[in-house]
Amino acid sequence: MDLSVIVPIYNVEKYLTECLDSIGQAFGILEAEVILVDDGSTDRSSKIAKDYAKDHLLFHYFRKENGGVSSARNFGVQNATGKYIAFVDGDDLLTKNIYADMFEAAERNGTDLTICHAGRIQDKKVTASPLHLRAFNNVEGSVTHITESPQLIYDTSVWNKLIRRDFYESHGFSWPEGFVFEDIPVSAKMHFYANNVTVIRETGYLWRIRGNGEKSLGQDFTGRKSFDDKITMLRKLFVFMDNTVRNDAVRTTAEQKAVSMDFAGYLNRLSIMKPEQAAYYIQELQKFFLDCIRPETVSSLKLIHKQIYTDVVNGDTEHLLRTVNYSKLNYENVPLALMDGQYRMQLPGEIFTIDDRSAANEFRDVPPSMMITAVAKTDTGALLKGYVYFKNLPCPDSDAQKLRAYLLNDITGAIHPLNLKQYCSSGITADIGSVINRDDYREYSCCYDGAGFEIEITTEDINGPERFIGRNKLIIAYENNICGGTRIARGYKPGVAKILQMLKLSGNNCLMSFGFDQRGTLNVNVAENNADYRDLISIIIPVYNAEKTLVRCLESMRKQTYKNLEIMLLNDGSDDSSETICREYAAKDKRFHVYNLEHVGVAAARNFALEHMNGDWFMFADADDLVCEQYADRLHQIAVDMNEPVVTCLAKDTRDTEIAEYTYTGKKTPRKITLEEYDFRERFSHRVVWGAIYRRDILGKLRFRTQYQVSTDTLFSAELLKKTGYVIHTDEELYCYILYPQSVAHGEFNRKRMDNILVWEKVAVMFVDGPELPFKSALSNCITHSIFAAEKLIRQKDYDPKLYYALLGRIRGNDDLIMKDDLTSATALKYKLYSKAPQLIKLKRFG
Repeated sequence: MDLSVIVPIYNVEKYLTECLDSIGQAFGILEAEVILVDDGSTDRSSKIAKDYAKDHLLFHYFRKENGGVSSARNFGVQNATGKYIAFVDGDDLLTKNIYADMFEAAERNGTDLTICHAGRIQDKKVTASPLHLRAFNNVEGSVTHITESPQLIYDTSVWNKLIRRDFYESHGFSWPEGFVFEDIPVSAKMHFYANNVTVIRETGYLWRIRGNGEKSLGQDFTGRKSFDDKITMLRKLFVFMDNTVRNDAVRTTAEQKAVSMDFAGYLNRLSIMKPEQAAYYIQELQKFFLDCIRPETVSSLKLIHKQIYTDVVNGDTEHLLRTVNYSKLNYENVPLALMDGQYRMQLPGEIFTIDDRSAANEFRDVPPSMMITAVAKTDTGALLKGYVYFKNLPCPDSDAQKLRAYLLNDITGAIHPLNLKQYCSSGITADIGSVINRDDYREYSCCYDGAGFEIEITTEDINGPERFIGRNKLIIAYENNICGGTRIARGYKPGVAKILQMLKLSGNNCLMSFGFDQRGTLNVNVAENNADYRDLISIIIPVYNAEKTLVRCLESMRKQTYKNLEIMLLNDGSDDSSETICREYAAKDKRFHVYNLEHVGVAAARNFALEHMNGDWFMFADADDLVCEQYADRLHQIAVDMNEPVVTCLAKDTRDTEIAEYTYTGKKTPRKITLEEYDFRERFSHRVVWGAIYRRDILGKLRFRTQYQVSTDTLFSAELLKKTGYVIHTDEELYCYILYPQSVAHGEFNRKRMDNILVWEKVAVMFVDGPELPFKSALSNCITHSIFAAEKLIRQKDYDPKLYYALLGRIRGNDDLIMKDDLTSATALKYKLYSKAPQLIKLKRFG
């Protein structure tokens, strides 16, 4: 097992399903389990989680008495079996494939801890997480440690981490129960004890801000328990650092964080608190500052935080309220003045009682603003134009700050320097604008003429393109006379992002395209030049004891002319050599991925694949069949050319003893078949799911019905047909269906095969209020299959009379619904006999 994801659940009914859906999309090809720990929920969360676990094989439900999130996490760890563990809060979201990316990076780098960027989400809008902006700021490479990058102390959350389980267990990590902000001391210990940390800059975790007055415990800044727990957890952190770590740089950063960020939420609400509660907050905060914050650390704080620290230590509640309000209303608009070669803040003396006015610390921990204003394709690549600046910090010419740019691959850690040219333009200052200072209500303009840059991105000079395969971040490094650091590319003028997404570059054995993550961070995607760079197609193949036919099937998949494939081999509890064969193909061709399931049946196996596939399109095949080399290529081509979500083809029916190799016979003109002309008896009618391609977005919540053991394809296809109202079909025989005398479809009739008739009956009911032809033809199939089954059943030794009469009941009484041409002549005769004189059939001489 690669990964165990632990989800504490308590009264999150509004958000839980969306959360669990996002987890299912985060694994990629990983072998994973999701441990749902219901911590005594009193709303519908329990039912939602339990039902979800029933319908999704990787999800396992547990319920315990309410003990808090720490108790639930500790419980989950005890039941985890994965090589890595991860934690998700039940109201948050994950981005697609983030765990697959983190797992690959962790394995490549051999790190105990892997972290991804996080964002805040509220009403579907994603914004920055200030904590994680600080944590990721100025981390140059992809592998580091907190002693090398002290800013990682801001990474206090556990839910953006992938943790090696043996590392977790060897250090005896556990979550302090009964507290809020329990992540703070535990996350810090993980950072210190880890051999190294891999940093993934992709925004992979979305931390929810609840709306409409609803707050989680961590968002409650007026509750006394929340405040007391924050102080307790921070004291634990400093005790650990003083007794165990003794790293001055990290401790200083932790102190800066405590003063500038950890209590901001409480201070911002002081004005609405009762006087006695506000007095208690300030008294306890005063004790904490005096005990844990060293005077030398205070000197490195921003001026606003120096003033807040001074007010708290002096116990001056009235002045503290004025300072906090000033921080919210005007501090970011305070202009700078150059005096004696140093920039100073122009601050009002009635608010700032401290003497210091130096701006030396104002820009150290916050990345600059950035904007990409234009993009153009060149002969060799793409040219990005934009600017980088700090608000209110003058940048009159290109000598005021030095810039460089590079691509960074999160997975491999490879860095590729880019050609960056700085330039000056008065249009930048005009574009950014001026600010109004509320102290004197004057408008102040700052010169940013020298903030411009042009970056050339090209495939031609990438050294070792294989190290950059996948997603790369564009990083801007900056240095001025106050601070230096790095900035991930984000921020675009209207229309620029769309142009970027349309660009495709090729050369030097690689292909390059552009995209964006959830927070709008620019991704520079690199693929191998010899790879098919079209849409990804997922081909879903359930496998159960198919060792005799599997190699032939997989060979036909391996030879596909369409190369960009994800071939999902769902080993459904096989007890022969099927799994070994699947593993062999996965070892020699990275497009094959093996998933081991308990024996759940073909419908549930296909549903598993639909939940975990990565393709833009998906297709099916059975492990005892094979396809021609153009199977995926031709169907995808038709679908894209016609801009249609579903395209079907004919299948060539061949007996197992006759098949040798399946070759393509040539193109035919596809046609549209509407619901009004759809006849389920015709060869074109799609009564199975193989021999078709489906665009992912057409799927919605449609899944295979697991209550039926056979013919689940028929029902799935019919439901999809009713949803679309038509299908695009080609008479090209792209799929080869192998007939086996003893297969489920062709063996003796039994109760299991009764599902075939029940399904056709359900399909007929589905179309009873629609066009006449699909209803009549489905009913015709139901009757035809019933007649065939009844005839076959009574010829079997020791046939089941109850089953026979169940078939008879489905045959009789449809005279008014059966048209003259709905049945073949032979079947029509049999229908009359079954309907009018069933006693003759029981003589077992009919035929």
